[in-house]
Amino acid sequence: PIVDRELAANLADKKLGERPSLGSQVYLGEPTKQLVNGELVWVVPLHHSGLFKWFTNMEGTPGYVVVSATNTNDVEYVEDYKIKIQPNSYLLDDLERHLRLHGALFDGIVDYSFELDESGQPYWIVTSYRNTRGFALPEATGVYLVNASTGEVQHCGMDAIPDWVDRVQPESFIVNQINNKGEYVHGIFNFSDKDKYRTSDGEAIIYNNGNCYLFTGLTSIGQDESAIGFIMVDMVTKEPILYQMNGATERSAQQSAQGKLQDLGYKADFPIILNVDGIATYFMPMKDSAGLIKQYAFVSVENYSSVGTGETIEAALRDYSEVLDQNQGGSIGAGLAGDSETTGTVSRVA
Repeated sequence: PIVDRELAANLADKKLGERPSLGSQVYLGEPTKQLVNGELVWVVPLHHSGLFKWFTNMEGTPGYVVVSATNTNDVEYVEDYKIKIQPNSYLLDDLERHLRLHGALFDGIVDYSFELDESGQPYWIVTSYRNTRGFALPEATGVYLVNASTGEVQHCGMDAIPDWVDRVQPESFIVNQINNKGEYVHGIFNFSDKDKYRTSDGEAIIYNNGNCYLFTGLTSIGQDESAIGFIMVDMVTKEPILYQMNGATERSAQQSAQGKLQDLGYKADFPIILNVDGIATYFMPMKDSAGLIKQYAFVSVENYSSVGTGETIEAALRDYSEVLDQNQGGSIGAGLAGDSETTGTVSRVA
């Protein structure tokens, strides 16, 4: 993926501007990244721009915009489905009010996410939760599926989530629980902060093998520039996958990439981490002041001074390979070529 939330909103706004009569009636909602029929996209709903616009179009706004997360030229306006139920709408068309009157009167509800099923029908996915300790430590109990066109509401428990629903666990719940785990790693009486850790500054929603994950780095308490590992958490089941490795945090990698192109003044997007021929690598688009992608950057997690940039992904990867060849004495894939055996004594397993 090369299109972030901000760029997706800009591309959707440009698409909306192609229909002048529509732009005066609606405004764009919050983009949501999701996997639809195997394609990674951002979906942006259209909201009423005011009370009188709602009053004259009570059947709903005319659809949504789909922006490819991998191709800036692939933007589609879909008008086959009305968006009648909306957040911050009016009277019974308001999403929270509609939910309260259709089964969620006494439930905790949070995290309104706009998602499409495999046919393109839009839904609002709203997480239901309960607090496990008084008024604290919220835990997801399921989701409410609200048909954005008809208003039909269905509640699904954690064991009955439809396959097309990508996000159940709110990001704030996951980050809070990771930080609690790091804060109380040795219990509450750990005044020396031994082995404490926390999430790094920022997280990303990524997809791997068709599943949606929250991905974030882990850093020691008081250490802002180095990561001690990375964690992927399934956004439906909350199953974690931990990668223990030392290296740079996401922010450090962004600064390193920006430093290589400082004469151009490009800003780096929040990176995702890739396995590039066995080398843990940050990847990020580089954007100009107008928010347009101008170059791409690869940054080594282990040694964030190893940076490769280029105007295309292929050119950036070639540059990255050359930098690794100079800094580490071997290019990407060199250690994987041919069959070989190595003998020796393992000195440490951790």
